[in-house]
Amino acid sequence: MRIFLGITGTALFAGAVWLAYCLLQQGKFSGTEFVAFVIAFAVIALVLCFGQEVQEFTIAGSVVKLKEIKNDALKQIEALKRTRVELLRLLLRAKSFVSGNFSFDADYLSVDPDFWDIVAEARRNGSLKDLAPEVLKIVDVMIPALYAVTVTWGKTTRPGDQTCETFVGLAIDLMNSDLLKKASLERGDENESIYKNFVEGRVLEIEKLFALKRELSLL
Repeated sequence: MRIFLGITGTALFAGAVWLAYCLLQQGKFSGTEFVAFVIAFAVIALVLCFGQEVQEFTIAGSVVKLKEIKNDALKQIEALKRTRVELLRLLLRAKSFVSGNFSFDADYLSVDPDFWDIVAEARRNGSLKDLAPEVLKIVDVMIPALYAVTVTWGKTTRPGDQTCETFVGLAIDLMNSDLLKKASLERGDENESIYKNFVEGRVLEIEKLFALKRELSLL
């Protein structure tokens, strides 16, 4: 960073000197104005080069306190970060993200895309860790809800008590060939393809939710 600031400061000063010289040659600057202009940009260039060490400097009798400006800027940035997190948290609490409706279309999603948009934004701006408790709570509701949606529209009863603790166990249960065939026949889908594709779609969504749980547990 210091090297970058040094190069920037030097380039700025060189450009200012060249501009001042051109203006002097064109008669738009007097000798006094030329000197004042060059000195002003020399001070600015030095501030850029040694910005981390300089606490304050004076221009035309006015004292500019860099440390105070930096502290105020940092406070504003922290406030914006907190506001951003709270806004995403509010969006997570605003609605249920599992649809109560359903469709057997191939591109149908039971999980509202808004949920994944919120997660993606939190991941992008680095606030996913702050939102992890809320996201986990929602995921723990959505996984059994997706299971229930799949079972309900299959018009069949799954054996045992499904706790949705592991993705593998849940996937094996939902993709059970005998139950798929039974549910398809009850729906009048003799070749099983429509309902099977529907179940596969819900399983893929559940897999994505389990992957999110793993990601959150590592934060």
